[in-house]
Amino acid sequence: MVGVRYFVFLVVTGTFLTYCSNVLDCHSVKTVLNLDGKYYRITQFKDLNLFRFIDSEYFSFFILRLTAGCMAHLEEELNVGRFKEISSYKIESILQKDSCRSKTEFCHMSNNTHGLSVHLVDTKPIPYFSELNVYYVDKYCTESLLSVIERKGNNFSLLDFTNALQYDKLDYKRYLRFNEEKNFVQ
Repeated sequence: MVGVRYFVFLVVTGTFLTYCSNVLDCHSVKTVLNLDGKYYRITQFKDLNLFRFIDSEYFSFFILRLTAGCMAHLEEELNVGRFKEISSYKIESILQKDSCRSKTEFCHMSNNTHGLSVHLVDTKPIPYFSELNVYYVDKYCTESLLSVIERKGNNFSLLDFTNALQYDKLDYKRYLRFNEEKNFVQ
């Protein structure tokens, strides 16, 4: 995957239940990922085999869908600490194992231009964006995305969302969370 390190926002779809049936696209990993020797924190989507690998330095991330055998290799390689972390070297070596090779899927945000009726669901303690099922842990980021959605008359496409994340003036992706995401626990 050439250019993975430059891709700012990567997410999933397909069998992502009804939660994100339109939000993410996944493709088989056919080549070695070029991750530049970084360390990644890991979070997992609740009850799914989807894992978000977060580069703490640049706050970029990518998502992989792993098989059960591949998840077992991941668990063996994790560093213990405040966050579950793994080096890019270990990620790449895991993906080359027989139980992972050509069975792992690399997921990214869909570029679907079909408009979604997105609005802010004002739940406590943290409001989230319907249809996208994401939220920000920063109030300014929430207000900024809400103003973009309102300018579009709440007819907001996944391409609009991807563009808002890639071309923001501030580093909003640093504060982005998914409703079904949790810290990975062995």
